[in-house]
Amino acid sequence: MSVLGDVSHEQHIASLLSTILNKEIKEDPERSQVLCKKCFKLVHELDELQNRVTEIKNEILENHKSCVQKTEIEDDFEVQETKELTDKTMEESNKENEVPKKNSRYTFFR
Repeated sequence: MSVLGDVSHEQHIASLLSTILNKEIKEDPERSQVLCKKCFKLVHELDELQNRVTEIKNEILENHKSCVQKTEIEDDFEVQETKELTDKTMEESNKENEVPKKNSRYTFFR
């Protein structure tokens, strides 16, 4: 199959081939600019798989970010609940330990 046609597609195929072959692909008038159908399909399939891997990685990353944010929100909520509970418990404890106020009806002796 000819890799000529759409310039950006041609460059993309050349870039993929360079990566696969671990060598720079340059346009050379002495060499063929044609890929066999089998190789073209394999390069195309590899490109699709790489794109899918990138999509999956991005989805995992987004899920992770979402979970971390959710956990942080839950942690913040738990901290707030704990603080409120602690404050309430301390208030109740302070009330229990308060010395009664001087009342005109009662006299306390020391």
